[in-house]
Amino acid sequence: MLTGPRMVKDGRRRNFLSEGNKETPIKAINNVILAAILGSTVVGCAGTKQLTQQEMQQQYPAITSLEQAVATARQNNVDIYAPDGFAAAEQQLNTASGAGKRSQKPAVDKATNIGLAAIDQANRDADNSREILSEVVQARSKAIDAGARDVFPKDTAELDKKLSETANLIERSKVEKAKQIRPELRQAFSDLELRTLKQGTVQRAELAVLHARKNDAHKLAPKTFNAAQESLTLATALLEANRADRDKAEAAAQRAVVVADRSSNIAELIKDFDRRDFESEDIVLWYQEQLAESTAPLDKKLQFNEPNKATIQGVKKDINALIDDRRQLASAAQRLADADAATAALSKKHVEEISMLKQEAAGEHAQLTASQQDHERKFSNIQQMYSADEADVFRQKDNVVISVRGVKFPTGSSEIEPHSFALMNKIIKSIQTFDHPVVQIVGHTDATGGAETNKKLSAQRADSVARFLSDVGGYPADRIQAEGVGSDKPIASNATPEGRAQNRRIDVMIINKPAQ
Repeated sequence: MLTGPRMVKDGRRRNFLSEGNKETPIKAINNVILAAILGSTVVGCAGTKQLTQQEMQQQYPAITSLEQAVATARQNNVDIYAPDGFAAAEQQLNTASGAGKRSQKPAVDKATNIGLAAIDQANRDADNSREILSEVVQARSKAIDAGARDVFPKDTAELDKKLSETANLIERSKVEKAKQIRPELRQAFSDLELRTLKQGTVQRAELAVLHARKNDAHKLAPKTFNAAQESLTLATALLEANRADRDKAEAAAQRAVVVADRSSNIAELIKDFDRRDFESEDIVLWYQEQLAESTAPLDKKLQFNEPNKATIQGVKKDINALIDDRRQLASAAQRLADADAATAALSKKHVEEISMLKQEAAGEHAQLTASQQDHERKFSNIQQMYSADEADVFRQKDNVVISVRGVKFPTGSSEIEPHSFALMNKIIKSIQTFDHPVVQIVGHTDATGGAETNKKLSAQRADSVARFLSDVGGYPADRIQAEGVGSDKPIASNATPEGRAQNRRIDVMIINKPAQ
């Protein structure tokens, strides 16, 4: 039974010592070790149950350590810059894994020790190769970053193979020979980078223009499509004229992509309009709907009862207001940053003083922001309380106006009808949302009847609402103001029943103290 293993060992030894052997010392030693381990496996472990991968890793943590070291080295391209050392470590990992599955601890310990030492040496050799071939390494990195692996995978692999062969010369102490190859290899990677940039830059734009053409953009959106083609032509011309001037070519190609995509989207939209048999009015209504949805976060409902130019100007005004608010916040943040810079240059006494001022400013800024956010939330909650038949809710800076049309009175009377009490309770709840505001109630009528009669009736109805807020809602009477203006301030035409119904209303203004 011992004859087989001895013959294997002897055969390995004779092969390694033969004159024709071309293996490196590291590989030869590894082969001898592998043969010894395999021999001991045949003798000592026949019939032993093999461990699973998980069991092996738990029982032999050194194998996991070697696996991680090899994986990290591969990520760092050690297999390229120190191929012999990396291969030796990888071979020892395979040996250790095989022995581990057969529970051969001595063989595992021996292989992992040799493997960890080999990977450490490979890392050092790789660092040495990178230093000697630094210009090549930089050129390769630029080519890889440009996308050479995706655009020219075969060329990239061939150059990496040449780089590995050159690094192997350094690993075998043939540094001068490696230095002779270095300029040619650096230029090859540099050329690969340029070819990749040109191919990638123009190709993206060409694909975008081709996609737009397939979408019939050249027919449905010819102006935009032609602009994309012009940018593509410019990008190609710039690269052909000066391959090193990548920024301008990239900018032209990027514009071609953007404009081509835009023309494609325009074409798709036109096709959609055609499929849905849109007429001119339908297109305008669709546009208005899109505009209304996009401006919904501005808390402003677009009615489109004004010319389009006025509507757009109104939207721009709201957006500019938000931009101004943002600038104010940025200005406050800049003041804090300036305070920090000034603090570093002042004496200790001044540092303490500036720090105190900064804290106050930050506190005020936070308080103002929180107050504004709280007010926005309260206003939104009040808006959601009322249906369209009950009231419209508007905001005037820090104040809230509830234009109530749902509170009903008998004809010629100022007594609130009982079925309106639920709506009155909503008004009370709206007022209680804020911190002791002043409440101003204004009664309005339509133009039916005499002016004096209408004014008197509107005042009486405003008083009734005020008394309800005070008596039922418990709101302080000294913070409620009531008046009637009759038909003097209509919001709709009194010539139609609908208009008169809109004019018969109670306006409840909740006047808040401005945020400080």
